Amino acid sequence: MYPPYFRHSKHDAQKLGLRVKRLKLGGLGSISENTNRLVDFILARSIHEDKLLGIGHSAGGVLLANAISMDSSVKEAFSGIGTLLSPLKGFKSKADIGTHFSERFAPRSMHVLGELSTDHRTDFLKANPYPSDMTTLNLTSSTDRYHPVFRHWAPLIGLSELNDGYVPTTNQFLEGQHVAHLEGLDHGSVAWQLPGGKQVFQGALVKSMVDTLVEIKETN
Repeated sequence: MYPPYFRHSKHDAQKLGLRVKRLKLGGLGSISENTNRLVDFILARSIHEDKLLGIGHSAGGVLLANAISMDSSVKEAFSGIGTLLSPLKGFKSKADIGTHFSERFAPRSMHVLGELSTDHRTDFLKANPYPSDMTTLNLTSSTDRYHPVFRHWAPLIGLSELNDGYVPTTNQFLEGQHVAHLEGLDHGSVAWQLPGGKQVFQGALVKSMVDTLVEIKETN
């Protein structure tokens, strides 16, 4: 499961032998609304099909975790999920995000960052505990070299703690889940492959995560 900007990953992954389904979600839509779209997408396509492995980058990983936490039928449709640099525990406070974002960026997207704040994520996970028996791999990273797209986020998240240029590293995983840490990835390099960021073969990264999830599943 990818955001639309993973336009190359589907083809990369298919070349490596994976069958890929991609849910396209437009822009910075509401996390709760997009979670509902994901639930509908999974339930409409999972009947009489093989179990799914879900891979989501950034907010895409949050949507996967949300859907599995909220709907037991969605959970049963997956054999495992992998998240890439996802703010699973959020970042900074809703008040700080709202103030900064309203002054500098598109006001219509404020609610999205509000739903990814640490206070909102804490409340959500308390009300919807992530199932401990779901095979999950959280890929985390930290870097001291930030993708140009994310330089303007520095005042928003604060760079006093390890982060990938956007999400604090400690917020990229859920306790009790499997974690793989790749040092030096910035938040944008696994998505856009633009000049200035570390270049990543997206399909190979997805394939390695799928292989690891299968290995975890088989050994448990």
